[in-house]
This record gives sequence, structure tokens and C-alpha cells, in this order.
Amino acid sequence: MIAGTEVERARAARAFLGARRATRLRISAYHVYVVVLFGALGWLFLKGAILSAFAGGLSAHRLAMLGPAVLLLVVLAALRFGTWQGPVSFSMSDVGLLLIAPVAMEEFTRPKLLHALGFGAAAGVLVAGLLVLLVAGGPGALGLWHIVGAVGSLAGLGTGCVAASWIVESSQRAARIVRRASLLVTVLAVGLLVAASTGALGLSVALWSGPWGWALAPFASTAAWPVAVPASAAFAMLLIVLAWRRLASTTPEVFVARAETRSSLAGAAFALDYRSAVLARRAAVPRPGVRWRGPRHPQRRQFVVLWRDGLAMVRDPYRFVSAALLCAGATVEALTHPGRVAAAILATGALYCAASLLCEPLRIDVDDPARAERLLSRRFSRVLIAHCVLPTAALVSLASATIVAMVLAGAVSTAALVSIPTVLLPIAAAAVLAAALSTRRGGRINERLLTTMLGSDAMSPAGATLIVISLAPWVLFSIAANGASLLIIGHAAAHHHSLLSASVLGLALSSAVATCLLAAARQTHRPE
Repeated sequence: MIAGTEVERARAARAFLGARRATRLRISAYHVYVVVLFGALGWLFLKGAILSAFAGGLSAHRLAMLGPAVLLLVVLAALRFGTWQGPVSFSMSDVGLLLIAPVAMEEFTRPKLLHALGFGAAAGVLVAGLLVLLVAGGPGALGLWHIVGAVGSLAGLGTGCVAASWIVESSQRAARIVRRASLLVTVLAVGLLVAASTGALGLSVALWSGPWGWALAPFASTAAWPVAVPASAAFAMLLIVLAWRRLASTTPEVFVARAETRSSLAGAAFALDYRSAVLARRAAVPRPGVRWRGPRHPQRRQFVVLWRDGLAMVRDPYRFVSAALLCAGATVEALTHPGRVAAAILATGALYCAASLLCEPLRIDVDDPARAERLLSRRFSRVLIAHCVLPTAALVSLASATIVAMVLAGAVSTAALVSIPTVLLPIAAAAVLAAALSTRRGGRINERLLTTMLGSDAMSPAGATLIVISLAPWVLFSIAANGASLLIIGHAAAHHHSLLSASVLGLALSSAVATCLLAAARQTHRPE
């Protein structure tokens, strides 16, 4: 390292890293070939969906109703990204060689932050351009000044998200606040969605609830949009100034911890060990649990697993609320779009994700399978089935409450109540059992399966299908089986056929699927 001031040493370190990165990322003809090939294949697959989306258009009212909640969740995702990684990060080798040297941290991290801010602005401009094209009527229906305001406000929101993420990354106090407020912000996003769907007053509340709503004001038919655009820009500038001031007080320890997490995630992803990747990220973001002792430990061992699952659900309400929102969203999607394949796939996929969230206590026993056998003196298959009782009951209760609420609100007919005593229980049980059997693998790919995947031709449709099925067999099975039951009942409801016979057929199919999954769970052995 050349001698000189800390600023000069930081500039020399940046030049060294830039030269090494340029050598490592040298583009060859093979890279260009791969990008062009996969880009062409992706365009062929997505061409129909993109053209249909542009042809159908997106009404300004629907955008104003859904947009604030979606953008609020995007802001929350950016803030939570700062709690464990952030927009300014370095590799483990860079941290070990350079960040511990006596260099000016502000001079060393400023270019990274500038690049990240530019990326956030570009992402905002891209989203604004897509929304302008998707809004019904196209750019001509909005007008030039509305388009300029939309591009500027969404670009400001993108840069503001990056700046806020850097503030969270560089401040432990801000990171703790974000972790504790994440659940409240998620509930607020759902509240904005509900309020926007109630009428004009709720729509105004959603649009003026914060920068996530101000950015969409140029698309809405509100006369105050010229006020929202400067407000969004001013808020973004405030966040950028605060982020810029954090550069001088940054310590290398911030980047050391994130570099270790990044290295662990990269190693786990390379080895196809998804459970280790999740644990590495979870270790970097400790969730604030609820200090609640709960009832006394049960005396009978048959209730120990149920007691543990209930205690884990209460002590980590973020996971339960996320599962509840996914389950409610799946129920609403299935009831409001009956008989549609895309809606059935989306609903069953969300239900599987909710079941997977509630099966987290089972993963603890999968990580240490001998503990359950030693402490409970029970076979692993019985422990696995016992872990499915409470998640199934929770999903059935949440879905039933959602159905009753939609019937009372007049969103669906009273015929939807028939699904509660018929197909709801076997569908929820099938989703939970599939998630439990997937958890049984421990998030790892064994050598036999890895050999089969490596021996398959990923360029052929059969080989690609085999790889996808090998990576996520239980997810695909759950979506296909439960989706078939939903399609049978939904088709009858949409075309005014006999709903009773369709419910009986759906009940028979979902019950058969749940029975097969239960038989498979009883045959499982302790993971090695």
C-alpha cells in the first residue's frame, strides 16, 4: 500500500479492487452466448403473458388501490435488507485485506453508496415506465406532466429506499427499530389495502399515507398530485442527506459481519444447502421474540409437541401473522376467481407457504433428529405427524374466518360456506403434510439426487422438468393436487353447475391426497 494520507490510501485501495474486479469479471463470448440464449428462451415463455398484460391494461383506480400497499411492502423489504446485508457491502476477501487497514472509510464507501443510489433511481424509472405503459389508455391518457411526475416520484422513492437501507445498515439502533416494527408495518400494508377498497375516502387515505402513496398520485385522478411529487422528492433528499452523514461514522465491523453472512449464504447456495442459508441469514437478523412463559410443561408426552408448537407460535408472532396473511390471501384468491388455473396455482402456492411457515418447530427437530427420539422416546415419523396438528388447525381456522368474513361482507355468496365442512380440512392437511415432508429433507440435496440432476440435460424440456421436480417435489405435488380440487369446485361455481356434487368430488380427491401424504409421513425415517 502506498504511503500517504488515509484518503490517498482509500483511493489506492479502490483502484486495486477495481482492477482486480475487472479482471475477475471479464466478459467472454461464452457469457454473451449464454445471456442471449437464456434471454431468448425467457422471452418466448413470457411473451404471451407480457402481451396480454399490455393489451388488457391496468386501470388507474386499481393501481391506486393496490399500489400503496405493495410499495409499502417494498419499502419494508429494503429496510429489512439493511438489517442483514445492505446496499453497501464487500466480500470477505476485501474485508480481510483492506477494510482493516488505516484508510478513510468515508472515502472508501462513498462510491458504493453512489452506485446503489443510482441503481435505486434506475429501478424507480423502470417501474414508472412499465406502469405508464400498463395504465389503460397508455401514455396519451396520462399526459406529459403526469408522466414526468410519475417518473420523478418513483425515482425518488427508489433512491429513498436505498438511502434508508444504508441508514439501517450503518446503525444498530435503526436495525432494532426495523426488526420490531416489521410486524406493525405488514399489518399497516394490509390495512391500506382494505381501506383503499372501501371507497373514495379510503383511497385518499392510502394515497396520502406516506411516500409509498405519494409516488402513485400522478396516476390517480386527484387534483393534488403536484403537491405529492415535490413532497416525495423532498423526503428522498432528506433520507439521502441523512445517509450521507452516516458515511463518516461507519466502522469496519459493520462490513465484517455482513461479509461473513454473505460468504455463508454463497457457500450454502453453491452446495444446495438451503437450510444452512436460512440459518445464516437468521443468525444475522435476530428476531425480537415475545417473552411469555406460557402454561406449564404438560405431564403427558403426547402433548409435548403440541405445547412446543403453540409456544413457538406465540413467541414468534411475526411468523404466525405472515402465515395468516398468506392463508387469508389464498382464500380470497380462490373465492373471488373460481375456476381459473392461475388463481388456483396462486392460492395453493400461498397456502403451502403459510403451512411451511407454521412448520418451523419441526425444522428444529430435523436439525437435531436424535433429540426428539431421546427426550420423547418416539419414532421420528410420529414426531413429524404430531407437528402437523397445530398448523392444520390454524390454517383451517384462519381460512374459515376469512370465508365467513367475505360472506358477511357480501363479497361472495353463502354457497362458499359449504367448503368449510367439506374440502377445507383435507386441503389444509395436505398442504401441511407436504410442507412437513419437504422439511424432512432438511433443506439439503443428497448425493444421489445431486448426481441425477447433474446427469440431466437442462436444455431439454424433459431434463429441465426433471430438475425442477427433483428440487421441489412436495411443493409441486401440493399445488397440483390441491389446485385440482379447487378447480373442480370453482368450475362448478363459475358455470352454475351442481355445487354439491362438485364439493363431494373435490372432497374425495383432497381426502385421497391427504391420506396418501399421511401414509408417506408414517413411513419416514430419521434424517441422517
